[in-house]
Amino acid sequence: MDIQSFIQKFFAPLLSRADMGFDEVLEEVRRHTILDSQSTYFDWTASGLAYAVIESRIQEILPFYANTHSFSATHARIMGALYEEARFRLTKGLELDDEFVLIGCGSGASGAIKKFQELLGIYIPPATRERLALDSLPKLPKVFISSYEHHSNEISLREGLCEIQKVALDSVGHFCVSDFATKLQACHNDEIIASIALASNVSGIISPFEEIAHTFRHHAPKGILAFDGASSSPYMNIPSHCFDALFLAPHKLLGGVQSCGLLAVRKSLCQNPIPSFSGGGTIEYANDNGQLYVQNLAHKEEAGTPYIIGLLRAALAYQLRNEIGLEHIKRRERVLSHIFLKELKSIPALTLYGHQSETAENLGIFSFNIACVSPFDLSMLLSQKFGIQTRAGCSCAGPYGHYLMELDSLEFTTQQSQKLLCDLLQNPHKRPGWIRISLHYTHTIEDIQYLVESLHKCVKILRT
Repeated sequence: MDIQSFIQKFFAPLLSRADMGFDEVLEEVRRHTILDSQSTYFDWTASGLAYAVIESRIQEILPFYANTHSFSATHARIMGALYEEARFRLTKGLELDDEFVLIGCGSGASGAIKKFQELLGIYIPPATRERLALDSLPKLPKVFISSYEHHSNEISLREGLCEIQKVALDSVGHFCVSDFATKLQACHNDEIIASIALASNVSGIISPFEEIAHTFRHHAPKGILAFDGASSSPYMNIPSHCFDALFLAPHKLLGGVQSCGLLAVRKSLCQNPIPSFSGGGTIEYANDNGQLYVQNLAHKEEAGTPYIIGLLRAALAYQLRNEIGLEHIKRRERVLSHIFLKELKSIPALTLYGHQSETAENLGIFSFNIACVSPFDLSMLLSQKFGIQTRAGCSCAGPYGHYLMELDSLEFTTQQSQKLLCDLLQNPHKRPGWIRISLHYTHTIEDIQYLVESLHKCVKILRT
């Protein structure tokens, strides 16, 4: 069997023709998006949808599935070659330079964040902390985060071997670069890391990544700068000179369902000869007296059976994104966002979080509340009565939610707070939150009109 021909067939163009106009592309993409015909999907920030052409490609290779880590059997060689080609194509599609290695990681960006923290010696399981009696350690690294992080890029650091420095928001609720610079200057003698969301998964605000990178390199030339691209990477790339590590969640892309998380990280940060976990696939040779580890940096950090199908799905999802075209996607998202913002104004007593104007260059992510209407009830009614899929809650961004909703943070030690927290745990619908709408370039203007009309009807029902 010609493995190279097999690879070329698997990674052949996903769009039927290269000469289609963008409107034709959108029509074709909509036809191949797998979604119940009675449903309209506005939950893209949580997860993308499956894509029929990608599912077909996966089905075609499953008869040849085998584990990698072998150069003898044909099927193992095929899957190994496909896996490494997927890694190569992802590296190119994400515009990473040769200083980076791409590592497949567990569940979405959270898996990538955990791997990054392991590489830097920040992550530690609670049981290990207890065993080592690490109640207090001097001179821990300072980790800078934004004020709009997802829980995975904030709470995990609270539990890690580091001290968090949160960068303030400016007067319009955006990342405050001047506060970042001031805080960096105050920590110039410390080990410095920054781990910052490229975009908020609540408000769609995009971080000024070029300014952040310039400021960080100036004040912390030996520091390590990471960006969380979970919400942003379905719609944009950023130059690799801006970061030392990038966390990605390909499952949020169209066609990326069931793909693995990805960590793009500079090779210089992966030089420890011992893997983060010394599992199968990381060992070159072992006997009772010792072991030799593989030299390949990616393989060294992908212990056990790698996420073979997950990485292949990720590669095809990013291939589809790039075939559609990032500039086309960007323009389409802006048009839809502008229309949706104008339509939202027709709903009385609506509080929109984070969006300051119709011209703001945000992602198409909108979180809001409507007076006297529970966001949980609203999301449920939209789904049950109109087939519209949204998401209610805090979007796994509780600290940012307290800022947006102007809520006081509870002190976990007081008896009154403990009673309130217990009530919230037992009654999730009482928790503060919002309804989140995620626009996607495949949406039509009619989809948006249907959504807004349905919102009006739901509000009327829920207020009576």
